[in-house]
Amino acid sequence: AHSQAKINSRVFPREGVAPGYLMFIDTVMPTPGTSYTIEVTSDVGNSSGSAILPETTSIIAPEYGDTNLPLGQAVTCSWVASAGAQYYIVQYSGYAYTDSDYIECPTQQSYPTTNGITIPASYFNVPGAICYSVYLEVIPCSGAKPQIGQTGNMTGTINGFLSAQSDYSDVYFYVGKPSTKGIVKEKVAMPSRKDIINTYLRDLGINTVVE
Repeated sequence: AHSQAKINSRVFPREGVAPGYLMFIDTVMPTPGTSYTIEVTSDVGNSSGSAILPETTSIIAPEYGDTNLPLGQAVTCSWVASAGAQYYIVQYSGYAYTDSDYIECPTQQSYPTTNGITIPASYFNVPGAICYSVYLEVIPCSGAKPQIGQTGNMTGTINGFLSAQSDYSDVYFYVGKPSTKGIVKEKVAMPSRKDIINTYLRDLGINTVVE
């Protein structure tokens, strides 16, 4: 199908096609604090909307590599408030370590509107775990927050949802003292573009469509 996208009237090329979505890439980096209007036209309809790209952020707590967080307690996380951010995509996941093995913990994602969350003590509930390595990522966003009942902020013959995302900040830390045997699984892989899109759609109450 024919399709074209513009940002503030600048046309940028279609980079790829995949089941459920089209991908457009431009070589010009957007400027934080600037309002951008996105226009998409295709054989099946058109849509347009505007959003301001928020400033970047940096995580304040926990500190990178922190080993002073005790087991059995919630973990308070905070970051620098991003100018222009209407919400944040916050994701954390990790590994639990026993004396002989490690177990992957489920990834959690939320969309707070303030610059902090609390990881509940109940997240660290693997029997026999002596410590956890945790990866935390924060992305400042503006536009349509992913939540059931949200009204789309793109209009035209096709309604849609527009989200402007700034650069992310991330950190690794430990809950409980790291084993003297050494920890072999510190880094958790970044989610794929497909997973990000599907999570966004799911949290809007829309069936997953990207394969």
